[in-house]
Amino acid sequence: MSDRVPLTRINRGRALGKLAAGQAVRTASSRLSMIGRSEQARELLAERSTLQAADQLVTVLGSLKGSAMKLGQLLSMLEVDMVPEAHRERFRQKLARLRDQAPREPFSVMRPIIESNLGALSKNFRDFDETPVAAASIGQVYRAVLLDGREVAVKVKYPGVDEAVRADMQNLALFTKFWRKALPTLSNSAFMDEISMNLESELDYPREARTQHEIAERYRGHPFIVVPDCIPELCTSQILVTEFLDGQAFPYMQALPEEGA
Repeated sequence: MSDRVPLTRINRGRALGKLAAGQAVRTASSRLSMIGRSEQARELLAERSTLQAADQLVTVLGSLKGSAMKLGQLLSMLEVDMVPEAHRERFRQKLARLRDQAPREPFSVMRPIIESNLGALSKNFRDFDETPVAAASIGQVYRAVLLDGREVAVKVKYPGVDEAVRADMQNLALFTKFWRKALPTLSNSAFMDEISMNLESELDYPREARTQHEIAERYRGHPFIVVPDCIPELCTSQILVTEFLDGQAFPYMQALPEEGA
């Protein structure tokens, strides 16, 4: 990753520890501030504390990327016990930025990864949009056009993300101890194991390319299911190139009315 993204276990652990400590201080301060206040005032203080916690989570977990950012993405879809029920939806909406508006790395950081794997951009691409169409926990996706005119999505790992994920797997156990009272879900070893397994799978681009090709072949010609196929000769351990298809984001699909409703 870029210079601003810590890679070592100590540096990433320090960032997670500060985040957990900050939440503990914020919770204690909020409780003290509520003493003697009216119900309306307590409600406003609770909301402010909730949104401050969400903003800090988004900033820290988003900048760390890797497993830490994946944790934030999953929290955006869960019932978070530390948040008063009346404010949970706004808290989730804040954290949803880690799914839909994740911090982007500049192209000057990502281009060397592309060219070290595939050679100069002009060797394989007629056009390459330097602005990512999406950013996630372990990489960014770019839109490009191959020399033969096919539109493709180019998924590129952040530099150093493999090392960062390994560091996080060691740190997250410590992180969850700090947050156990606030987030009982994190005390569940199955939940943390799911994060670890999910990220290990996401880091394996060659496996992902093979799986995506198999699924694309299986559904080729289907009347309404379309799966973008990979471009095998342009897929490496750090780059995944697939056909580009337009679609709708997950929140849009969630908002669609149920059939018959």
